[in-house]
Amino acid sequence: MMKFANAFNPDRFLLISILAAVCLTLAGCGGPAEQPKIEKDNWPNSEKVAGKSDGLSRVSGIAIFDDAIFLTMGGTIADKMDGTNGVRRIDLKTKEITKIDDGEKFPQTDAGALIRDDKFIYWNAGGAMQRYAVDGSVRDEIVTSNIGLGAYKVLANGRIYWVNHGYYAPDETVRPSDIFSVPVEGGKPEIFVAKQLLAANAASDGEFLYWTSKAGIVRKPLKGGGISIVLKAAENDGFDHLIVSGGRLYFSHRAGDNSNWQLRSIGIEGGEPATLVENAAKLPFIADDENLYYFANEGMGLYSLYRISMSGGEPVKMDTGYTNGEIALSATHVYVVTLDDIFRIEKNK
Repeated sequence: MMKFANAFNPDRFLLISILAAVCLTLAGCGGPAEQPKIEKDNWPNSEKVAGKSDGLSRVSGIAIFDDAIFLTMGGTIADKMDGTNGVRRIDLKTKEITKIDDGEKFPQTDAGALIRDDKFIYWNAGGAMQRYAVDGSVRDEIVTSNIGLGAYKVLANGRIYWVNHGYYAPDETVRPSDIFSVPVEGGKPEIFVAKQLLAANAASDGEFLYWTSKAGIVRKPLKGGGISIVLKAAENDGFDHLIVSGGRLYFSHRAGDNSNWQLRSIGIEGGEPATLVENAAKLPFIADDENLYYFANEGMGLYSLYRISMSGGEPVKMDTGYTNGEIALSATHVYVVTLDDIFRIEKNK
């Protein structure tokens, strides 16, 4: 089973926005954007699946199935003019690209906004949550209120949970956020937990919902009950990206004013956290049943993709290139996204 670090954070969203703005500026207001020029080879050990030359633009989310990739892309006026807004399907055998959504309702590009289960993909567009059956049989709008940014979505026991951050003015003080849930078929959103300060990075093991907040890493039973703290935050601690697997939580952590981000783990009941990686990029990571796959900053806009056993050990460098942080897994490959291009590399490479 794949585990995702639902990955929205303001710093990363700002990075993607700046890169998109710079590319748009270089290309002119209505013209196509250019990816950053990289002197070194971009993901030389990996296979390019599709990219800008195939009509992709500013890919913001990917979901991998056995035979296809689904992706959200675009999100700008230029993309709407160029016809590169919306949702696409890439056939992994033929590489044929099919338009699933025309992007008339702008896809919200907040990281973690595209999620999947065995039959459907879910994403946000035009202030509503959308659902599409991967066999093409269903396309509907399932939630139209209390979406906000629609980030940190997670599926658990037939329901979707998300943090409603609302929309902020640039000079507005951060306010508490509610976590909502709704059946996957849609309906009226219900508040799962109210007024969480700096709520982010939701994850679930089917029994609890876990998230990060000003308090640290917290959890609440899906069937109801009180909130408990798994790991209490010290002053100025930073938490980012969270997954749960095998009775442990894996998370990004920065202690106090330290500039380095670590990958750490802790039991779902709490205890003493263990450090797996001393220096990791503040970007999403992902896991299968054996390994974590994460990025490390190489400088000059380049990142290396690493894997490390979930029990610890020496990291293995897999490849190096530019990325916006989007990452996904299939049974055999790790997929990474630049700005417009999608690459994949074998897990054991």
